[in-house]
Amino acid sequence: MKNSEYLVVEKVSALIKKVYCKLIKLYFLCLESQPTSNTCVIFAPHQDDETLGCGGTIIHKRHNGVAVKVVFMTDGNNSHKCESNIDLSDTRRQEALNSCHVLGVM
Repeated sequence: MKNSEYLVVEKVSALIKKVYCKLIKLYFLCLESQPTSNTCVIFAPHQDDETLGCGGTIIHKRHNGVAVKVVFMTDGNNSHKCESNIDLSDTRRQEALNSCHVLGVM
């Protein structure tokens, strides 16, 4: 890549970052203006989807004293095709427990 192309990429990246930050601020302003219920259930297709898809909402809800429960729809055993017959469900379960603990869900 030429130097001028790097500059364009850097400018576009900086612009995307500014827009993203503004959207996040607007999102949290909207959340603050809405009444919250005292319970929340997150249905996640796979382990880590609760964090990637709803992590900010979970933290916001927990910060406001809302009880949050996460339901995983799969055990994560088939998330990767392995040559060996390693059971990934225990690993995925522990990872999910760790991430929920960090998010304040327990």
